[in-house]
Amino acid sequence: MEARLKTLLILLLIFFLVSYQFVDYSKLLLESFGMVMGRMPKAEEFTLLGGTLNVMALVVISMVISLIALGIAEAIIGRPEREVRIAIPTPLAEVSLGVFLEDLFARVLLFGLPLTLFGLNPITFYIFWLLSNSIWAWLHLYNYAPEDRHVLRILPQLACGLFIESYAYLKFGFWVCFAVHLLFDFTLFSMFGKEEFESSFFRNFPARLLGISLGLLMCGALTQSPYIQWLQGNFIAENITILSFVGFLLLVSNAINLICDIAGLDEISVAHSFIRSRELSFLESRIGLILIYFFGSILLAMIMLVVYWISSSLIVPFLNIFTSFHDVRKASIFVSLFLIVLLPLSSEERTPSGEFRSFLVSFPVTYLLFVFLTGFPFLEFLLCVALYFTLEACVAAFKLY
Repeated sequence: MEARLKTLLILLLIFFLVSYQFVDYSKLLLESFGMVMGRMPKAEEFTLLGGTLNVMALVVISMVISLIALGIAEAIIGRPEREVRIAIPTPLAEVSLGVFLEDLFARVLLFGLPLTLFGLNPITFYIFWLLSNSIWAWLHLYNYAPEDRHVLRILPQLACGLFIESYAYLKFGFWVCFAVHLLFDFTLFSMFGKEEFESSFFRNFPARLLGISLGLLMCGALTQSPYIQWLQGNFIAENITILSFVGFLLLVSNAINLICDIAGLDEISVAHSFIRSRELSFLESRIGLILIYFFGSILLAMIMLVVYWISSSLIVPFLNIFTSFHDVRKASIFVSLFLIVLLPLSSEERTPSGEFRSFLVSFPVTYLLFVFLTGFPFLEFLLCVALYFTLEACVAAFKLY
């Protein structure tokens, strides 16, 4: 458990450092406590970049609240005799579905819908605010064995629901609320990997350094990069070159992987499994890896095209629930994104920690690729994907095993 707690604390620190420079924590806290006092936060739309930073900040606050509430509960009733365990492997695609259903029930049906039907006034707010979060927290009692169930066990969920989840729902809407809950659970589940805390920082550092350096060299001046504006929702298509875009992808993926290395998250990927294979020689494993990535990238490009077509022509128009976006393109990109990155992995070594790493890396990279797919001819997109994954395989070949 010490290794898992160390992983959690490192992740919290990294989230805080990354989001602190861009997010006003005091504003979030003041608005959250103001909501408790009856002052409703003003709703805001979100972009991937702005939404991600706010989600990270809210996750940090949620973790702090949870740790404090957990400490209070255990000081009163003691620790549970049986440690709450997660079945390993736990497909995070299943976790995300569970989180979605929870938020649909607790935030939309028990909270948002009554406020819409009866009006947003202090009486209806406090009634359904308390009711929805109490029911949602009570359901978490079943995380414990029957002999360990006590109402104080759900104090962390109740506190986070009242102060963070409800605020996120009113401030940013359902999807950011869902993302906060999802990332919170992913971060918590990431503690469940190897029993021993094993950092891959030194083993992977040459490859990470090469990937980041190559990315910076290819994408040029980062502050003027149009891809930053892509992350902010402004999908401009001027002065875009495949090489600069691929460089930006290399920079993003290797920077996130470096953070995961520091945090000690399990590394479960094609590169990790293939390169360390003892049945192949040093040269054979690296050449084979590059070929796998190249042909796999072509298949991925085809799959992304089909998934986006299904999303834009069938799913989004049929469901019509993405009204917070201004156009079908943005909604289709986000739907396609979740369909792709939450596909369960087939590795026998899959752990929640390893899947969490895969999610953190895949989400922004796949988002940017979908933007490219919808803004440029498919042949250019195919070339872009093939070049990126081939270079990523070359970078991975520099890992030390």
